Amino acid sequence: MFYVYQKKGPIREYTDDYIRGKLQQSTPEEAWKELESLTKLGIHLGEQNIEIDVPETINLHDIPAGKINLQRLFYWHFFKVFYDLNLNFKEMHHINFDWYAPKNAHRHTIEEIREWCHENNLEIKHERQELAGITCIAQKR
Repeated sequence: MFYVYQKKGPIREYTDDYIRGKLQQSTPEEAWKELESLTKLGIHLGEQNIEIDVPETINLHDIPAGKINLQRLFYWHFFKVFYDLNLNFKEMHHINFDWYAPKNAHRHTIEEIREWCHENNLEIKHERQELAGITCIAQKR
């Protein structure tokens, strides 16, 4: 039984790695402070509560067509700017910091998970793929 982060589209992957790399040059306190502007942007976007309609799928960036909140568009496809109306600034900021502070943060595809299970003679009993991650329950054959 395991859970891994889902690989995102190319802009989000690049941005996550870029920000994470920049923060590695800082102390945790400096990184915390540096990320505050990102958290404030996420809150501002979330408070706008703007829904847009992406007219057609943008395959080059893995952005699906359809209605999406502007904050969620940024969050899922450009960079992590977490927002939750029920949390305060420090709680939201901690979620952003937790994502960007670690030196190593791996993301995977459902195909990779299936290959791991196959290579290790595991039968997948349950898999759930969400935008954030992949949950897998597998059993030795």
